[in-house]
Amino acid sequence: MSLGKVCGKLSDVIGVVSKVFLILGMIAVAFIALVSSVDSIGRYIFGSALRGASEYVETGMAVFVYGGLAMAIRERKCVIVPVFLEMMKPRLRLFFVSVGNFCCCAAGVLVSIQVFQSVVKNMSNFAYTTEVVKIPYGPFYLFGFLGLALVTIELFIVAVKDLHEGICYKKIHADNELVETVEKEAEA
Repeated sequence: MSLGKVCGKLSDVIGVVSKVFLILGMIAVAFIALVSSVDSIGRYIFGSALRGASEYVETGMAVFVYGGLAMAIRERKCVIVPVFLEMMKPRLRLFFVSVGNFCCCAAGVLVSIQVFQSVVKNMSNFAYTTEVVKIPYGPFYLFGFLGLALVTIELFIVAVKDLHEGICYKKIHADNELVETVEKEAEA
């Protein structure tokens, strides 16, 4: 099996894991909405708030944020402001974005290491919990670490794809350039 096929299969597996994390993030958003609604109804209609509502929302936000980010990166749905990118030629843009993604990937590794250290500390000490409901933070640190690791891997995959496309630009986009050349000659 060639290296390209192995990388493709690995990318597919990472994509499935990213989808699972996205689904968990979507469930977390529904949970946050439910808790907020129950808390609001309880507070304003019955005069009694849901005990620990803010803690449930806080932990749900951790799952939401770290759950959906990897798939957003995979599908390139993150918010970008392409001030300089629009001025660059397509091939240069691919190299520039690739370098940026590699830098973000390196930062992701560093942040993941720090979060992993918190995971080790908090998974061994279940006394570190929320104040009211006593939800242990350890599992959420673990989910955050896994989400960050997945984001880092997705950034690496996107960066490698962009770098490959930049290197093989003429070969990949030969048909598009031919069409543009024909259109320009037809206009002249």
